[in-house]
Amino acid sequence: MASLFKKLSGSWKSSFGDLEASKHKDLLELLQEDYLKKQTQAQRLEKHARELRYAHHQKKLLEIAGTEKKHAVTLKNLILKLGGTPTEVKIQAPADESKTTFQKLIEDLEAENEDPREVLKTIFEFENKGFPEIISELEKIRREDARLRDELLDILQTANPYSM
Repeated sequence: MASLFKKLSGSWKSSFGDLEASKHKDLLELLQEDYLKKQTQAQRLEKHARELRYAHHQKKLLEIAGTEKKHAVTLKNLILKLGGTPTEVKIQAPADESKTTFQKLIEDLEAENEDPREVLKTIFEFENKGFPEIISELEKIRREDARLRDELLDILQTANPYSM
């Protein structure tokens, strides 16, 4: 009976370890997904900034793109800290000449309006896994993203859509 208990408990521990490994993999995948999104967004915003006529809008958009790049670096470092390998992809924003820069910026704003429940779910997952340093970084990114959305919205509200 003792040997059966030992086998069962060993099997349970092995399964639990597999579950933990699966959760760890899921967390890495979430970070990787966000990392790729940030890289894409930064590249798109830089491209849109080059298309704008007004220097103050260009400057603000380049600042937003810089912050997105900084977020990508933070996410990359978190992936590395968890033992993952960040996917480095040279992302090219597709040229869509049928849309104005104004329309493209609206799409970027919509992309930034990520479902907050998903972000909170990710933070909750890391909290349950005991990664307080990751939680603080993700919360910092979430706060900065809210500010960036407001800044992007401000550009759209103050710009003339016909001149973009």
